Amino acid sequence: MRALFVTGFVTGLRLGEILAIRWDQVDFESGFITLRTGETKNGQGRSVPLLEGDMQRLLLDAKRERDAKWPRCSHVFSRFGQPIKDFRASWRKACLAAGAPDLNFHDLRRTAVRNMRRAGIPQVVRMKISGHKTDSMERRYNIVDDEDLTVAKAPLEKRMAVTKNVTTGQKTDEKADT
Repeated sequence: MRALFVTGFVTGLRLGEILAIRWDQVDFESGFITLRTGETKNGQGRSVPLLEGDMQRLLLDAKRERDAKWPRCSHVFSRFGQPIKDFRASWRKACLAAGAPDLNFHDLRRTAVRNMRRAGIPQVVRMKISGHKTDSMERRYNIVDDEDLTVAKAPLEKRMAVTKNVTTGQKTDEKADT
């Protein structure tokens, strides 16, 4: 479940796209997972980053286990060498253990899009990674929360200090304008 969770959390891929990934689509050397044309919800192929750290480590561990126990299994996400079709019971149990009983797998798409935005990834690139075709759909997934509002406070206060100086006739501090 960890590799499945982390892949969804990082990439924002749809569950069906994740479950369909085969080992020949995972390139550890280039650092990308390639979804081929016709294998995605919108039918368009795309590549998504395979990040160093937990994602790469968990997928490498899964590959080693597959190679040792079920070398004929082509699917990345499998259970005893068989592709995972349904994992609702395992998901529910993992979410309860993690203290997040209401977490739906699809919620990871929103989290991934928000994390990419916070990392400064341009919208067009976020859309390519997550598979969103329209700006309106990407914006729907790009949830703004209290952390975003807190981050916005400092530059707004800085800007308002400059505006206050202009409106009161006081000399503007050059540092406040940079």
